[in-house]
Amino acid sequence: AALLIALALEFWMNGSGQGLEIVFFLLVIAALGGFAAIGWRVSRFRARTFALLRRLVAGNYESGLAAPAHWHDEVSGIEDLFNKLVEQLRQYDELRMRRIRQLRMTIDLIIEHSEEPMALFDAEKSTLEFNRAMAGCIDAPRKTFPLSTLQNLEPNKAFAEMLMRAVEDPKEPQEGDVDIQFPGKEVCKKTAVRIIPFKNEDDSVPLAVIFGKRKSE
Repeated sequence: AALLIALALEFWMNGSGQGLEIVFFLLVIAALGGFAAIGWRVSRFRARTFALLRRLVAGNYESGLAAPAHWHDEVSGIEDLFNKLVEQLRQYDELRMRRIRQLRMTIDLIIEHSEEPMALFDAEKSTLEFNRAMAGCIDAPRKTFPLSTLQNLEPNKAFAEMLMRAVEDPKEPQEGDVDIQFPGKEVCKKTAVRIIPFKNEDDSVPLAVIFGKRKSE
C-alpha cells in the first residue's frame, strides 16, 4: 500500500492523471483485499473459538487453538491467551482427578479394614462395595453388586430410595431401618443403615459411605 501511494504521488507530481487513476484503482483493490483477509481471519477465529468453548464445556481440556507460526497479530495474541487458559484448566482438572483418586483409595482402605459393617456406593458406576463385616451382616453373596440388580427386587425399594436421596436430592445423610435382599436369597435382612454422601466442590456426590447394623429378626 505504501508503494502504491508513493507511485500515486509520483504520477501526480508528473501530471499523469491517467496514471493516478490507475494507482487509485489499485489502492482500492488492495484495500478490499485487505478487508477480505481480515474478515476471513476474524471469521475463522470465531468458528475455532466456539469449537474450543464447546470442548471446554464438555470437559475436554486436552487441546487449545493452533496459533499460526509465521505471523503474529491481535487475533493470535488472543489465541495465546485462550491456550494459556486451556492449559490452566487442564492442570486443575488433573489435580482434581488426582485428589478424587486419593480420596477413593483412602476410603477403600478404611472400609476394607474396618470391623464395623460398611459399604461404599460409587455413584458413577452405580455399584455397591461391601466390606467383610457388611457382607456378613446382610448376607451378600459377593463383595461388589450393581445397584440396578438390587432395585429389581421389591424388598429393596426403601433402601434404594434412601440411597438416591443421599446422592441426588437433598444430598444429605439418610438413616433408617430397611430390608435388604439379594437375588437367589429367600430371606430379607432387616438392617439399620446410615448413608453419608461425599460432595464435590460443584455439589455433586461421586461417593457415599453406608454404615450398617443388623436388626433383630
